[in-house]
Amino acid sequence: MPESELTSHQRRRLEALCDGLNWDHSEEGFFSGSAQVSDQVFAVMSYAILAGRYPDNDELREANLRLLSLERNQLFHMLAPICEESDSLVEIIKEPILFDLTHTIGYGWLSGIQRVVREVAKRLSVEEKFCGIVFVGDGFIKLSRARLSGFLENEKKFVKSSNRKLKVTRMRKAIRAFARSWFPPALLIAALEMRSSLSSKREKGKKDGSRCLILPIGGRMILGELLDMKRAAFYDAILAMVNQSGAIVYDMIPLTHPRFCDPNIVKNHAFYIESLSKFNVLWPISETAGVETVKLLAGEGFNVNPICLPATMSSDGDDAMGEKNLPGQNSKELLYVSTLDPRKNHFRLLLACESLWSEGESFTLRLIGGKGWRNEGLLRFVDELKAKG
Repeated sequence: MPESELTSHQRRRLEALCDGLNWDHSEEGFFSGSAQVSDQVFAVMSYAILAGRYPDNDELREANLRLLSLERNQLFHMLAPICEESDSLVEIIKEPILFDLTHTIGYGWLSGIQRVVREVAKRLSVEEKFCGIVFVGDGFIKLSRARLSGFLENEKKFVKSSNRKLKVTRMRKAIRAFARSWFPPALLIAALEMRSSLSSKREKGKKDGSRCLILPIGGRMILGELLDMKRAAFYDAILAMVNQSGAIVYDMIPLTHPRFCDPNIVKNHAFYIESLSKFNVLWPISETAGVETVKLLAGEGFNVNPICLPATMSSDGDDAMGEKNLPGQNSKELLYVSTLDPRKNHFRLLLACESLWSEGESFTLRLIGGKGWRNEGLLRFVDELKAKG
């Protein structure tokens, strides 16, 4: 397939990639210049040019196998007919550090893990220049300077915004429940369909034509979040492009004490641990997490360097710290300091305390922690117990 037969989008992607690498714009120049990169990097670049996306892990492995018996131009021509058209462009970046901020940037709640990511990002920004990136379904894009600066500027603003969003979410749920009880089902369905149609039109209107997937050349990659299955399916591609990669590793409670955790959390955590073997270096957040990581990965040769994170306490009241006092007014007090989210097992603690209170035990349970995610049910249960006195 000569260059003249490439689609307009493919030509634009080829030009963007060659500009970033100082290669000739022609297809011949692309193959000539690609001698500088490995087979894996060439496979990622080919998919970026022809399909405007990263290859998933299976596609990347298959391409690498084919390159054992095919020339690079043969693989490129073989891929061209099966690659779907896309409006995505590509951008070569040569940043020293890439930091994956997908969940921390994209979600309206604040978990303990996101606090760690924010703290690491803020400290890293003081020492070195880094590029924030987010996963968009089939590849990564670069955060704008303005958005990254806003992300780093002030965590307190985000916490307050997160708490406001939580209150708005509760209000919306109450309104929906009211609508379901009063409106005829057919009318309600029609209203929801209209709302969905308007939302999709708004989303379409937000798009400015095309997005720009990054192709990092060299540098280091940092993962600070739990790696989900959808993102992991394309992670081999970006790891193939960088020189080194590292992941922050969190506690192993879902695997060391699975009976205390939701089965889905246990399953996801097992997948996350398995994915850690892709990285050059692992940074557990404590010595204990480091020992458990080595044990669970069951292998020698992993570069595991614990980084014991410092604890900081906020004095900004309920916006930053959620605090709930439960029954019992004597000197006995049980204090639990933890982000209010499902992984921390507050429900089991509350059920145990409820049982003890019903047997006549008298003590105060105090829960202190940042307002995390999916904690509406927990907060309702706390209010129920307080109402019982």
